[in-house]
Amino acid sequence: MLAFLTVLLLVAFDQLTKYLTVAFLKGNPPVVLWDGVFQLTYVENRGAAFGIFHDQLVLLATATLVILWVLVRYYRSIPQRSEYGTLRACLLLIVAGAMGNLVDRLLHQYVIDMFYFQLIDFPVWNVADMYITCASALLVYLLLFKHQDLDAATGKKEEENGK
Repeated sequence: MLAFLTVLLLVAFDQLTKYLTVAFLKGNPPVVLWDGVFQLTYVENRGAAFGIFHDQLVLLATATLVILWVLVRYYRSIPQRSEYGTLRACLLLIVAGAMGNLVDRLLHQYVIDMFYFQLIDFPVWNVADMYITCASALLVYLLLFKHQDLDAATGKKEEENGK
């Protein structure tokens, strides 16, 4: 239940930032926070990361649902012990990010992005993308260096799988 509420709050925060982006940035010039480095802007992203799969709503929504199903099953397979708390938190952040962008796709047929790191001309992104990116990087680190005892496919300890 706590996991569900956590995801719900994270998605709500993502959606709040997107609501505020539409209210204050849509139809207006970007808000420069640090000249030449970082700005807030309004972008309708009709694809996935870096604009791939442009206008492929059904494909993106279906892929997101499949990924969510896999992530939830993996989350539920991880032992409840506190040593796996960070790993479980990463999965919740990824789920929340995927759900936040899925809500946009289903409501608007595009994802609302607003953060532009101009210094390196990085694609415009949003809070849900931040959840996914940061948590995915930490998840890879955890699985490679901290929780090697977990089977990457099942989330179970290797000795529980008979290895």
